[in-house]
Amino acid sequence: MLITALDDPFLSDKCYPFLEAKNHPHFDLLATKYGGHVGFNCRFNKVHNLWCEQQVLGFIKPHFNHSQ
Repeated sequence: MLITALDDPFLSDKCYPFLEAKNHPHFDLLATKYGGHVGFNCRFNKVHNLWCEQQVLGFIKPHFNHSQ
């Protein structure tokens, strides 16, 4: 999984691997319109996780067997 923002000031348009993500069964690309460089966050408190972490958890949870 690759999480990136299209408005990242350090990356050019050529850096985003859209074709590779489309053609690879185990590579997910999540490119948000905004987020900049390390700007993926939501509320900063003890109750809510950060947005980026929520996306990663949603990506990996289906790969674990919860019956064990």
